[in-house]
Amino acid sequence: EGYVHFFANTDGRPLARVRVGKGMISGAPVVAGGKLFIQSESGVLAAFVVAEPAPKADAPDVAGDDAAETDNDADTDTDTETD
Repeated sequence: EGYVHFFANTDGRPLARVRVGKGMISGAPVVAGGKLFIQSESGVLAAFVVAEPAPKADAPDVAGDDAAETDNDADTDTDTETD
């Protein structure tokens, strides 16, 4: 059917599926110059560059340290008696 499937080499989860042309894949894929070349029976030649993902930056603490503290104002004993 002409689909190329990419999977994570760490856990096998699917990462991408790309259709190359309208026909089936013809011949074996070729890796050259840091690219993966695949040709379909319909004559389409596709070149893929698989790059390492950018490292994840640490997420900023947008809530701040005070967010971890609870607001205990509702628990404060503020009963007042009126006459």
